[in-house]
Amino acid sequence: MTVSQLISAAHVTMLTFFKKMRIVRELLPFSEPVSYRFRALERKYCVTSCLFYKFERLFPDLFREEHSAFLISGEKENVDTAELNTNRVKQWIWTLFLLAKDRALSCGHELITAFHLLLCACDHVIMSVPSFTLQSPFADTVVGRSSLEQPHTILEILAGQTNTTLEEILRVHVTYWQPFVCSVPHADVASLAQLYQKHYRRHGDFEETQFLEHNPLLMPKPSPPSPAGDAAAAQGALPPTPVRAALNTLQQLRSILAKSPTNPSEQLLAFFRNCSIDTGELIQCRARQMQEQFVNKFLTALPAVSGSSSLFEQTARQRYTVASSLYYRVMESMLRTEQERLATSDLTPLLCSDSFHRSLLACSVEVVLTVYGATSGALLGEHDLASEFSFPWVLDVFDLKPFHFVKVLESFIKAEPKLTSDVVKHLQNVENSILEQLAWQENSPVFDLLTHWAATSTSPLHQGDYPTQLFRSPIRPPGGTHLSPVSPSRRAGHSYSLALFLNKVCRLAHSRLQAMCKYLDIPTDVVQKIWTCLEHVVTQKSDLLRDRHLDQMMMCSVYAICKVLCEREVKFKTIVSAYGRMPHTSQGVYRKVVITGSSTHSIITFYNTIFMQAMKNHILQYSTTRGQPASPGSGNGEKVTVSPHTPSQRLLASPMYS
Repeated sequence: MTVSQLISAAHVTMLTFFKKMRIVRELLPFSEPVSYRFRALERKYCVTSCLFYKFERLFPDLFREEHSAFLISGEKENVDTAELNTNRVKQWIWTLFLLAKDRALSCGHELITAFHLLLCACDHVIMSVPSFTLQSPFADTVVGRSSLEQPHTILEILAGQTNTTLEEILRVHVTYWQPFVCSVPHADVASLAQLYQKHYRRHGDFEETQFLEHNPLLMPKPSPPSPAGDAAAAQGALPPTPVRAALNTLQQLRSILAKSPTNPSEQLLAFFRNCSIDTGELIQCRARQMQEQFVNKFLTALPAVSGSSSLFEQTARQRYTVASSLYYRVMESMLRTEQERLATSDLTPLLCSDSFHRSLLACSVEVVLTVYGATSGALLGEHDLASEFSFPWVLDVFDLKPFHFVKVLESFIKAEPKLTSDVVKHLQNVENSILEQLAWQENSPVFDLLTHWAATSTSPLHQGDYPTQLFRSPIRPPGGTHLSPVSPSRRAGHSYSLALFLNKVCRLAHSRLQAMCKYLDIPTDVVQKIWTCLEHVVTQKSDLLRDRHLDQMMMCSVYAICKVLCEREVKFKTIVSAYGRMPHTSQGVYRKVVITGSSTHSIITFYNTIFMQAMKNHILQYSTTRGQPASPGSGNGEKVTVSPHTPSQRLLASPMYS
């Protein structure tokens, strides 16, 4: 049974099906291949939905609707000799595109490339129908012109009308479209429909041709108008579609890199030569090696399709070439900033850092993959949808630790201020995913750094020498009694980078805690104490975070302090419910908490067996206002000092501390 047959029998929409399956996937331990299949299906549906909506808006600009029927002569062998109407032409283009997308792109992972294939299908049909059925300027272009003369004129017009570039479309036309057309013996409507039906039944997913019928189970419901959409409508303009937004982002990237070479510029080479050793050859050699790593991993990530390996390799190398231009451009911008800040042109420590270069280049690759592969997940309540190349894929490609990668993100964004808001938002989401979980994995260097500084510190913790005391708390004022900020020049780079990391973790934790406590209507004085507890976990009991999630510590801290201080009972069920209302959450965070090794259990089990055992003495210090402790046992009688609610400044983010 196919997915389309399944939703038809169950009388549910595709969106409902996906949302229910997400719940099932979080509750049941699906294998990775099965989970991958569901993610690919979600992405395919969103890509196809976006492109069909764009196609519906584009079609009237290509063909004259008043010509409801016309006779196609047999002059062109690739045209059906049956009587066709406007709907038949629409079916012809759409079916051609679907076959090309699924055959050439395998899983259709890139929205931009798929859209360019759709334009190639439009070009193919425009060149095959009588000119009187076409809108201007296509009709004028087709009349009296041989296909051998200026063969890409139609594509050039389409590029102009859709605000994309002919160069991008031609790359897709040569790489994907031409091999596809040559592989199809008969490109008439009937033959294409039969080919698609065979493909659909073989793969068993949803029937994309039903978009043409506006099948209510398949079509997404119109989104409620946004303020931006209302403003655009008031000015007589249509709000941007997901395709339009993706094209705008790509256009902005092309504009940024229009004058940027794929190799180091003269100014960048001058920075290399000013080092105590000339780092230029080493940097470029590393970039070439990373290119081969990227291409090999790119090909491995895609499903094997006969005859497609060379096509995918061309795509991989093109993507990496764009990323290389961005890498050298951002590096040069960073070096100019550091030169001005440090009043020196000798930046040897930074330019000799392998971790810095690998992270910076990986970040450039992540941006390019995001721009080309961006797929709006608004239909499913997400900003973007996972694909084969979704973060942290790039970390696996280049064997990078999340802790090292996160150190360049803020500097990267500052060094390239022309990045679109969508790209910046994606990089911020990447940073959050590292701060909340990825950097706390078992093999993370964070734990080694914490252990090293705990062992080598010769001063008491509150003297400011321990790196966890260096960060500025989100609610602790500079110069407070518990903080002695130390200038980066007085500390080693590793300690400062750790301090900066912990600063970011605490800021993220604090903002989320504020949102959750607002949902729970917890008094301000209790929120202060919850934050002090959570801050203690991050800075003094960070081993609790090993292979776990920052939000798990937040929920446990809320429950523990409310249990001690609140007259009104705050149940874990209520906390979990409030957490579920937050935009970034997942059920897996509270349903699957690591207990030991690979063993997972609910967050309540984690709280009782691990969190409370580690934090009992600290939590009981808050119990002076209420006689009942959060868990059996007795405290040590000490009182905890509560962090005051005063925002503080951020630590300086610089690539020198990467």
